[in-house]
Formats: sequence, structure tokens, C-alpha cells
Amino acid sequence: MNNTFNFRRFFKIFTYDINKSIKNYGVTFIVLSMMPILSPLIYGVLSLCFSFEWNVPGLISRCAIFATGLAVLILSFAPSVFGKITDKRYGSEYLMIPASPFEKFLSMTIVTGIVIPFAFTLSYGLMDLLALGVSLSEGESLLAFFFNHRVLGNEGVAIRMDAIFILSTCLYSLIILLGSIYFKKFKVGKTLLVLFALSILMSWISVPVINMLVGNAQVFEELALNVEEWILANTDKLEIYLNIFIDVVYIIEYAVLLTLLYLRVRKIKQEELWNSRKTDLYICKSAT
Repeated sequence: MNNTFNFRRFFKIFTYDINKSIKNYGVTFIVLSMMPILSPLIYGVLSLCFSFEWNVPGLISRCAIFATGLAVLILSFAPSVFGKITDKRYGSEYLMIPASPFEKFLSMTIVTGIVIPFAFTLSYGLMDLLALGVSLSEGESLLAFFFNHRVLGNEGVAIRMDAIFILSTCLYSLIILLGSIYFKKFKVGKTLLVLFALSILMSWISVPVINMLVGNAQVFEELALNVEEWILANTDKLEIYLNIFIDVVYIIEYAVLLTLLYLRVRKIKQEELWNSRKTDLYICKSAT
């Protein structure tokens, strides 16, 4: 038997994670998916209270509400479903499920980073269509807006915003997942603090370099001139290079993040096995 990956074992742990997601997060998921219906009602009631007119949210307001709902989903799903792995009692039960660390890592990664965000976006989009159909909203649907603005830019340089949206949503979902299975308490708060600290660190690293270039006017002007000449000479290839650069950044981020996730899952398994052996040894000593 393959101790690293077996499809039957993986399917069982994947089904277990899906069922656990429905049990622990199903109600919250439904409420967030119903926001296209609930938010216009709240919006209309507030409009009646302040302007004595029934108004419905437009496209910009609906996009902001969707972004808020997606942020709540990203910040709350992983701690609710997988956060208890760090709990001594529940973690022991989860780690005793017959599946390898790689299979558990793969399952929680797919559920958190792909299945749940995709299901939420789809269900939210369908509820948004329903809200438009019963005149609770106005403007084009969010799904149509998303597909009509998949590319940002002009004929010279165009960035694939659909890919950036998908990759960013998955990335931040997995970052919160890592914090959920790493920290034992205040999981989301500590994860956000780590992200904030990393951003500060990057600023400390980049600011001296920028100041050095700006401070030396001649070097800065030569660098700006070289960049401008390169852009003018490679206008037809700039879009390709820019998108390749974005892809490379995401590949590096995902490689680091997935490696840390797998190492954390494997370490939890090893810690549990060690604690189990110490408990058995203590029981044997007590019996003698």
C-alpha cells in the first residue's frame, strides 16, 4: 500500500472534510450566499428611514457587498472547519483518521482554496441574478460584470484580472488556513499580524533601495531612461512580460505557502504520534 497517496483514502478524507465543512460552516455559508437578497432589503429599509424612498443598491454597492462577504468567508471558514486541529482532544481524533499527512494536506487545501471559494462565488452570483429578477437590485449582474471585465487595460498592455482574482482568493484562503492550523489561539488575529509584520519588513527592505536611487539623481535618471527605452522597444511584448512576472510571483508565493502547509500538517501528525507514545509509556510504567 502506498503510504503517501492512495486514491480511496484520499476520497474518504476529502468526503470527511466536505461533510465537516457543511456541518460546521453550512449555516454561515448560506447566510453569506443570501447577501444579494438580504442586503437590498436592509438597504431599502434604511433608505425609507432617511429619504422616505425605497432605493435599491447599484452595481458598485453590490460589488462592495460581495467583496465584504468574500472577505468574511476567507477569514472565517478555515478557523471554523480546520482550526480545531490544534485542539488536543479534537486534533487527536482528526489525526487518527486513516489517511497520510499528504492526503490530509491535499484535501484541506482543495476544500479551503478551491471548493468553498468557487461554490460561494457561484451561489452568490446566482442569488444576485435572482435579486435582479425580482427588482431588488439594479444594473448588470455580478457574473456578467466579472466576465465583461476579465481583462484590464488597452490594446497595448492588458492584465488578466480574472486570473488575479482567482489566484488571490485561493492564496489568501490558504494563508488563513495556515494560520488556523499553526496558531492555537487568536488564529485570525495572529495571522493578520504576521502579514502586517511581513509588509513592514518588505517596506524596510525596499525603502533604502528606493532612497538610494532617488538620492542619486544621475543614477535614477539613467535607470528611468533605460526603462523607458526598453518599454518603447518592447511594447509588443510588454503585456507578455508583465503577465509572466505576475505568474512568477504567484508561483513563488504558492510554492512557499503549500510547502509550509504540508510541513505543518506533517509536524502535527508527528507530534501526536510522539504524545501517544509518551502516554502509552506512562500507562505501562503505572501498571508495573
